[in-house]
Amino acid sequence: MKFLQKRYLKINNYVSLLMSSRRLKNGLITKIEHELRKEFLSKVQDFGTDDFYQSYPPLHISGKRDSLCRYSIYGLDKKLTKNTEILDIGGNIGFFSLFLSRFVKSIDIVESNKDLTDVGKKLKEYEKIKNVNIYNTDFKIFKSKKKYDIVMSLAIHKWIGMDFDLYLEKIHSHLKKEGLLLLESHIIYYNQGDKILDNLDRNKYFKILEKGQIDDHNGQIRDFYWLKAK
Repeated sequence: MKFLQKRYLKINNYVSLLMSSRRLKNGLITKIEHELRKEFLSKVQDFGTDDFYQSYPPLHISGKRDSLCRYSIYGLDKKLTKNTEILDIGGNIGFFSLFLSRFVKSIDIVESNKDLTDVGKKLKEYEKIKNVNIYNTDFKIFKSKKKYDIVMSLAIHKWIGMDFDLYLEKIHSHLKKEGLLLLESHIIYYNQGDKILDNLDRNKYFKILEKGQIDDHNGQIRDFYWLKAK
């Protein structure tokens, strides 16, 4: 079954690439978008599959998760300043953080999938973005002397492969005193699935400031929390 699924996804990617070529020929997308899609579609990815997982509004590049929607619903428009330094854990192709870069001092992206970081680096270079660093490494082994104002963990904690409390402890070690964690759950189906509130209520590293929900693509609802380091 997995073989057939992978075969289907490869065919789907091929069709998507043909569509991208046609849209480029018809002047519907830019050359850089087509180049990025060509690289992304060269392999089957767990997230995004036939389309980017994240959109990039400055160049009108679409994606499954809308970056403008996320920026607004998370309340980042009220929390980011030109002095803010961010760590983005599991940043995927990095389009969301590359979009946020225009509002902050700096962003460090940690993403273990080199295929995804290569796409992000190409967009970063094209856009001449100087305040974003993209690290192709696993967060479990990520080390930095730098302390951040905000850490973003957006629907990624289950994929990191760490005990949840140890994960929060490691995040806490990377934050400035009273720094903020934006923590997003995985997809919630019919009030089941990824319930992290109990774990957050009893953790010793953070206190909950705000809770919200986001549905930024196709009814895939997630909880998100703003937490403050103790």
